[in-house]
Amino acid sequence: MRRPYVLLAVPLLLLLAATAVQADDWDTLFDDDPFSSEVSVTDEAADTDHALALLSQESIDIGGRVQFGLNYSAPLEDTILEPDFRASLNGQVYLDARPTVDTRFLARGDFSLDASDDAEFSLELAELFADWNYDNSVYFRAGKQNVSWGVGYFFSPADVISVGRLDPEEPDAAREGPVALRIHVPQRRQDYHLFALFDGADSLDQVALAPRATFVVGRSEIGVGGFYRADRVPRGMLTLSTSIANIDLFGEAVLSKGSDRTFVELDQQGDLAAVRREDWIVQATAGFQFSRPDPDGLFSVSMAAQYYYN
Repeated sequence: MRRPYVLLAVPLLLLLAATAVQADDWDTLFDDDPFSSEVSVTDEAADTDHALALLSQESIDIGGRVQFGLNYSAPLEDTILEPDFRASLNGQVYLDARPTVDTRFLARGDFSLDASDDAEFSLELAELFADWNYDNSVYFRAGKQNVSWGVGYFFSPADVISVGRLDPEEPDAAREGPVALRIHVPQRRQDYHLFALFDGADSLDQVALAPRATFVVGRSEIGVGGFYRADRVPRGMLTLSTSIANIDLFGEAVLSKGSDRTFVELDQQGDLAAVRREDWIVQATAGFQFSRPDPDGLFSVSMAAQYYYN
């Protein structure tokens, strides 16, 4: 039986930047479309001049962030478990280069250090890609990139192309993305994407294709997509995100013919046997999020709930 624990966490966040990186640049650095910007001007020529100036004012940004944390846990009742104390250090470093208005190169790494007896240090490549476009209407991205297809918070079955899985205990953490070529065609109220995915591909027929389209209808966004690879089970997905007052609502559904997994079930003789499923499989999830800050901006109250049918 699992025992209740008291958890004490003291996170200290240190932000560092270089080459004139502003404090609010971090949230906008990894926007999905690196060439779009919102400029509040009415003249079309002035809008173009402002956008070009914004993209070309700095050619290279180097920066990152560091987070230091202390964690202590102890059982509320007498057990064989001992109290646990850990100090950890983790963060990110990045290099963002824009040699021209139409091109961009980005490299980002995640590092962590567990300051326990072993003092294990790890450094992983999170993203490494190049961006360019054709006539400011078709946008390309090639390399290792973070992609988020789903709209769920704790669970996201519709995110069928990310290499890393969403951790329900750390839902805001970034997921490892695939090595892919992305083609993006934005429209006024629609977006069209096509991904060619190369992770685990030893031959051309193992390259996966994943198209996706999103549509804005009123206050709602609807996403429709699919996944196809010759040696995998194809999947279709549907997402919906909307809001009522200050409450954000979201839902996902995934349909597949069979599964890539092997299931262990009891056969007619009562023995365990490996089974490959060939029937239609449905996964679905729905939930909501709510966040409300106090008028003085000193704190905020947040709540999230989600149901997952698998």
